[in-house]
Amino acid sequence: GLQFGNRVDLRAQLLGADSAHLTVVDEGLTSLRTLAYLKHGLLSVPDYPIQLSMSQISSATNRFCQSRDLQYLNLDQDHELFSRGAVDFHRNSGHRTLAAVPLVWSDRCMGYIGLAWVDELRLDSAQQELLQALAQHATLAVHLMRRADRVRRGAILE
Repeated sequence: GLQFGNRVDLRAQLLGADSAHLTVVDEGLTSLRTLAYLKHGLLSVPDYPIQLSMSQISSATNRFCQSRDLQYLNLDQDHELFSRGAVDFHRNSGHRTLAAVPLVWSDRCMGYIGLAWVDELRLDSAQQELLQALAQHATLAVHLMRRADRVRRGAILE
């Protein structure tokens, strides 16, 4: 958990974001879990399930992972991609720019990194490349963590 937290913290700082989170799709594709969250510069590692329905999860992950690129989101137009609590948090925080970059491993969507800024902005190409590189590192870390868990579960069953 904390290793992911430190990565999210670093990403947000490098990109000037007010808040950021690393969210993964569980392996059964039935829920999303937030592994690390940076809110207004304070890091927490909650590892809690996000309260979204299966249809919301699939529409969010499909949208993020089909493009494979950074996507800017609008709370009003894209409200189906956000839980009620997330909408309230972003509105109360005064976030004017929201973005997500998918974590994709061999055509499988593993989750996404979400970022929020108080300013109205668009990342320049260097910042987008940095975010893509950091997303690739997070994707590899999640993949390796899952492999290790599967090996551990296999060893317990033997």
